[in-house]
Amino acid sequence: MDKALRLIQPHSDVLESYYQACKETWGFVHNDYIIHNPDFYEQWRENIFEEYQKQKAGIGLPDGFVPSATFWVVTGKEYVGTVNIRLRLTEQLLDYGGNIGIVIRKSLRRKGYAYKALNLAVEVAREMKIFPIVMTCIDDNKSSLKLLSSLSYERTETDFAFADGVFCKVHRFFF
Repeated sequence: MDKALRLIQPHSDVLESYYQACKETWGFVHNDYIIHNPDFYEQWRENIFEEYQKQKAGIGLPDGFVPSATFWVVTGKEYVGTVNIRLRLTEQLLDYGGNIGIVIRKSLRRKGYAYKALNLAVEVAREMKIFPIVMTCIDDNKSSLKLLSSLSYERTETDFAFADGVFCKVHRFFF
């Protein structure tokens, strides 16, 4: 794993790598909000950075969404993944969703990038004065559960909640 892994504001220097990752990863994520559909690249490439700024400011968000800051996980100019930090939570997002969402490009999964990126994301969220920081996953997502369990959390709780429209067991980790 590259020790130079960083979180950056999305930038045009990494856009082509991001686009290639979207092509590779689209269809292998449970939530398509965190990456873009590569079939519509010509439509979103011109305003992607402006849209990220609007999301952070809470402008034009879909119902149930809250302001969030998007960071690209990179090594050099290679896109590795996306971290999305919600600036506040609704009751629904506290139940399932939490403050931090992550996607790692398909070809780079299971190489330790998510662990390092989430640790960086917790640092950034703390700098943004987000307390507590909540991360969630459903019980069936064993990879995410193992990942979140490996982080230095303060406490955890398990409950049943609606996750992506399905009532299921949800784990919440508080940082």
